[in-house]
Formats: sequence, C-alpha cells, structure tokens
Amino acid sequence: MEKITSVEFDKSVSPRTAMEAVHTRGAAAIHNFIAVEQLQQAAELLRAEPMHLDENMAARVQRRQQMSAYAIGSEATPEALLSLSTGIQQFVNRGDFAWTPNEIIAHRYESNDFIGRHRDYTEAYGLVAVLTLDGIQDFYVELDNEAEPTKVTMQPGTLTMLRGFTGDPEKRPYHWVSRPASQRTALSIRDMRHVWTSGSRGWS
Repeated sequence: MEKITSVEFDKSVSPRTAMEAVHTRGAAAIHNFIAVEQLQQAAELLRAEPMHLDENMAARVQRRQQMSAYAIGSEATPEALLSLSTGIQQFVNRGDFAWTPNEIIAHRYESNDFIGRHRDYTEAYGLVAVLTLDGIQDFYVELDNEAEPTKVTMQPGTLTMLRGFTGDPEKRPYHWVSRPASQRTALSIRDMRHVWTSGSRGWS
C-alpha cells in the first residue's frame, strides 16, 4: 500500500492515491481539479441565487454562511451543478471508493462569514466533497495522528474531501473555515442517510 505523506495534490493525482489519503489521513485536497472555465456557469448561477442565512453565534459551533440545497436526481437541480457533482463522483468511484451522493449544498461566504470547529453530520455517509467555485478561503482540518491542524487554502477548482461517517463517529475529522478575504462560493456534495447514532443530529 502506498504511504501517503501529504493530503494536498495537483489534478494529476490518481483517484486511488487521493482516496487513500482520505481513508488513512481523514482528508485530501486536489488543487486545479476542475479548470476555472468549467466552473464559471455554476459560479455565476450561485452568485445571484437567493440563499438561506445559516447563522448562530451563540451555538456550540458558531457559524455564518448563506446556503441552498439541491437533490441529485431532481429536475429542479441546475445542470451546471449536476455535471460538477457527477464528475466528482466518477473520480471518487475510480478510486475504489463506493459513494453515491444524493445532495448538493451550495455555500456562499461573504467576507465576515465562517464556520467554527466541528464534525460533519453522521448522516453524511462515507465522504464529504467540497468544490470551490470562486473566491479564496482557508480550510483547517485535524488529520489523524497530527498534533496541529493542517491548513489548506481553497481556491477556484480546489476539491476538498473529508472522511464521512462509516460506522465510528469518532473517525470524522474536526475541521473549520476562516473568514474569506472576499466572497467565496462552493458546493458540498454528500450521501445523506438517516443513521441513528448517539449525537447524530445537528453539528456534532
């Protein structure tokens, strides 16, 4: 088995290596995964999209961001988002990782928006993939067996992947995003299931 010494890669990385990093370290980031030109249609759509403000400064996990949700397979979901999701799923599956996402969450972060340290829902099965469409924002993740968090600067075309729930809720890595210098838009792609475990609801 290949020894994974980094979790940041360029688009030339093989699916197997990227997915091995997610499996053994907890995360992987692929820069230039998709050319900026291919992101423009989706980015323009989301810049003007009315979104729900998800904000709670008093919660255990403080956060502020704009969001909207789309179901994969729904006729109402824009093709510009579906095609990006399909490309990511195909890459993941070529890495011998069985993953069938059913949900796309669009995120829009303004200059004062962020998400505090948290783990993703246990309902997010197997993998959580985040594709940055435009803007730049720092992402921090606590990798397996690392004393300090790893910082990844997400930029247009960066695909960031996190280990999701696979039976042990402790295996989901803690992560957070800082405030961007200017607006950033991104897609989170997930296989959401109703897995009823202790602490499975909410930001846990």
